[in-house]
Amino acid sequence: MRPAAAGDCELLWQWANEPAVRQAAFRTEPIHWENHQRWFTARLASPSTHIYLLEDADTRIPVGQVRYDEDEARPGYFSVDISVPHSMRGTGAGSMLLKMSEERLRREANVVRLLAEVKLHNVASLALFRRHGYEERPGAGPNGEAIVCFQKS
Repeated sequence: MRPAAAGDCELLWQWANEPAVRQAAFRTEPIHWENHQRWFTARLASPSTHIYLLEDADTRIPVGQVRYDEDEARPGYFSVDISVPHSMRGTGAGSMLLKMSEERLRREANVVRLLAEVKLHNVASLALFRRHGYEERPGAGPNGEAIVCFQKS
């Protein structure tokens, strides 16, 4: 696992625009390249954001990414955003990425609580956070749809 770098911008943009990823996101419209470049550059420069990529140990090819954004109003509270490209789904890469990145984030930052919001139809993400000991409660997404809110201390 390694931190994201400027050279990862295009790969993460491609992953973010996969149809299944857009469907699972709260904003489902495709992400424009120029907007992604500006956003990614700002995220890399922000001390409140930690982005990690999991690489295959043999090939060094990235197989997933996770981003933790610290809530500026609540220091130590980090939102979790994780994705694995279509070709790696069902391989355990997401589980390994979440476990390893949580451990690394806890070494690098003062973590009080990890938070994730998942749409009800995103069965893989629901199962992932449950397997990793996140507590869950019902919630509402930005457009009022029912979601599951996960948290872990």
